[in-house]
Amino acid sequence: MSQSPFLLDLAAMVRAGAVNHAWSLFAGAGLAASDDPAVLTLKGRILKDRARAAEGGARAELYGQAAAAYLAAAPLGGGAYALINAATLSLLAGDEAAARIHALAVLETADDDTPYYQAATRAEALLVLRRFAEARAALDAAVAVAPRAWEDHAVTLRQFRLLLATLNEDDGWLAVLAPPRALHFAGHMAVSPDDEALAGQVASLVSEERVAFGYGALAAGADILIAETLAAAGVELHVLLPADPAVFRAQSVIPWGEAWGPRFDRLIAEADSVRVTAPDATDVGPQAITLAAETAMGLAVLKAAALASEAVQVLVLDEPGAPAATPWTRAGRRQRILTAARRTAAATRSPQSVSPQSVSRLAAFLGCALDLSAETDPRDLLRDLAKAIQDGPVPLTAPSWSGRTLLLVYAAPADAARAARAIAAALGARVRLAASHGLTVMAPDPFGDGPLATSAQAEVVAGLLAATPAGAIHLGLTFAAVLSAAGPADLTQRLMDLTGDELGPYALRA
Repeated sequence: MSQSPFLLDLAAMVRAGAVNHAWSLFAGAGLAASDDPAVLTLKGRILKDRARAAEGGARAELYGQAAAAYLAAAPLGGGAYALINAATLSLLAGDEAAARIHALAVLETADDDTPYYQAATRAEALLVLRRFAEARAALDAAVAVAPRAWEDHAVTLRQFRLLLATLNEDDGWLAVLAPPRALHFAGHMAVSPDDEALAGQVASLVSEERVAFGYGALAAGADILIAETLAAAGVELHVLLPADPAVFRAQSVIPWGEAWGPRFDRLIAEADSVRVTAPDATDVGPQAITLAAETAMGLAVLKAAALASEAVQVLVLDEPGAPAATPWTRAGRRQRILTAARRTAAATRSPQSVSPQSVSRLAAFLGCALDLSAETDPRDLLRDLAKAIQDGPVPLTAPSWSGRTLLLVYAAPADAARAARAIAAALGARVRLAASHGLTVMAPDPFGDGPLATSAQAEVVAGLLAATPAGAIHLGLTFAAVLSAAGPADLTQRLMDLTGDELGPYALRA
């Protein structure tokens, strides 16, 4: 089914979380009564997302409407995909009799999807029919076809858990879909270069936890030793550095012993990805280190969420005891502590020079692009905007304007996200929002009272806004990751990677 640019734009709005605005445009374009299969499929998608956000009888009603849209699309080219959606949504709407009819039709319909989804769709239809033994066998077959298609497994896992809960059935048998875990790693830098005991402990942990993805830095000591162990075990290695690799190597690797240098170089070459969270940093300072560490934590959390799995952290300390509180522990996530004695002398390095008139810190930038078209009364819009801002977290600096975009600076992504959701709720489709997080220089404002925040994040926000649809909130990778690291477990349910490649941008559902 081919789709018009307008339908593609609406689908993008739905992915970005602007579901109500997408529905308003969909209905306003006269598409609600269309019998085009592409329109019907999108209608079902929008109604399904609206149902998820509703409660009680309204949710059941919307699920029923979504089922009807998919059912209408089935004979027009929607095929098994439309039918299984009609079956599942009918069940969620409370109409099990209709769900059974549609599920039986799925089993009799040719499916041109991938081999995994052909088998998974069959398993889902059997599940709706309460033919649980056959559903398990079909699910086993799906996994056997694509044993490492973890993202696809995660989609199936979420769907089956929802169906089994609706049917009041136990979901323990879904263990066949149990995804691997993501790992955040860190530790002290005075580990001996040949600490085989620690390497053995890490290898055992990786096997025990079924780790498939690792996120961390590559400082001398524990970082490099853990990363080498992950690479040897076939784990995807994702490196997050606080500065350019050459700067980081000179300041956080070589000072602890020349032997670490070639090992760092080898891991950089072998890593599945290498990201620098503060590319303009000329010094590996504490703020840059914090940014890289929290980004690595958040990416591990986001990866686990995408797989319907769990993120675990391993820390290497020099002696037993609880580490200092971090976003990881404050969020209640599981942590594994290993110990390794300090075997090398502490490195020395020159302190970073800082201007007495300025302070470098981390800050979150939020851009609010307003719709000041002829149909919008600017006085009403600005009044609603001001109230939403005043009722929320206090910005670090006075708001500033650039054209029709208001820029706000907050102490942390959590504050900016809270403000963004409040503004989106107050203004709806009259605003587009985007946020980024990173190193910021705070200095006295020479043009007025109070501090001034200068950062490349303002340009990042402008770039994000250029592709943000009305009523949506887009986030840069670092913002989304740090927000996830510090947030509760259910926060990731409101975040969506819009590109599917982990690079973002991400959408925050208001």
